Amino acid sequence: MRTYLRYAIFVNKKAPANVQDAARDLFEKCRKYSINDKLKLVLMPINTPEYPLVMEFIEKHKEYAYRNIFYEHKFTKKEIDEAEYYRLATRSIVCVTRSTEFDLYCCDKKSFLWTFANNFKIGRRDMNNKVISFTSPYRYIIAPEVKERIEQSDLQNFEFFPVLSKTKDDILAWQIEAKELLPPLIEINGWRVSKKCPFCGKQNYNPIQNYAHPLYMPISMKEQLNDINATQETFTEIQSRYIIISKRVYNLLKEMGAKNLNCQPVIFK
Repeated sequence: MRTYLRYAIFVNKKAPANVQDAARDLFEKCRKYSINDKLKLVLMPINTPEYPLVMEFIEKHKEYAYRNIFYEHKFTKKEIDEAEYYRLATRSIVCVTRSTEFDLYCCDKKSFLWTFANNFKIGRRDMNNKVISFTSPYRYIIAPEVKERIEQSDLQNFEFFPVLSKTKDDILAWQIEAKELLPPLIEINGWRVSKKCPFCGKQNYNPIQNYAHPLYMPISMKEQLNDINATQETFTEIQSRYIIISKRVYNLLKEMGAKNLNCQPVIFK
């Protein structure tokens, strides 16, 4: 596995001339990692000599430097093939519509959205023969034939919610969730709080692309895992959870023709 920093080396308009010059000089040092010269966007391995220079620049000029720091983790085919569990991800996304009538907030003060009803609707062609897809509310949906295969197997911990047609109440797909959540993973992953309600104390965390490591799990937890699992912690503004699937589920999706999978191995430590 290699981890890459994706970062735009520029500063805001309030930056003094010396800071603007420092940003230009830094980009020139990092130009060989540039993937967009106009945006000053670089993609660099974090084990390069230039990486600490970028992080030092961000810390030194945090009042002016671009704040969005993202990481990408690239695994070899061998690492992917030999993994036991994966963080579920796909390269496709389906936009859904839904009713907000049953949305729940963190508390009666409504500091932020806590969860919403599983009542998605899609167009008849939205799945476009896809076996599985990510959706705009950061949940996953599967084709009816996949649900049927899962129910015929002994795969554990799946919960299904119907995804209906926008025009009729026909079931076009199924949203998948884990019935039981995992124990907390915040300590081993070092996730940082993104938002916390000052009244009820509920909180969510920065998404995984903000960290220089993939999803970690304790080795001792491996025996507790089901075929589908979900983090207790939630991420993003719409309280998404990371879904972890077993190799059996991964292989089933591949067997049924899922060509859009972008799963990453879970690292046990």
